[in-house]
Amino acid sequence: MPKLVKSIFITNNKKQDLTLKTTPDTPAKNLPRLAENELEWELSAQIALRNRCSQP
Repeated sequence: MPKLVKSIFITNNKKQDLTLKTTPDTPAKNLPRLAENELEWELSAQIALRNRCSQP
């Protein structure tokens, strides 16, 4: 079963955009920074957003 394409853009301190994406060609197991589980994905996105908002 092909995975849905999911993207999240995170800006780090160097103002560099990082894209995390999973596609049928690049399954999540090949992207260790990407959570494969839907709940983990949501939690990761929320944590990343909270961390981004808490930076000065």
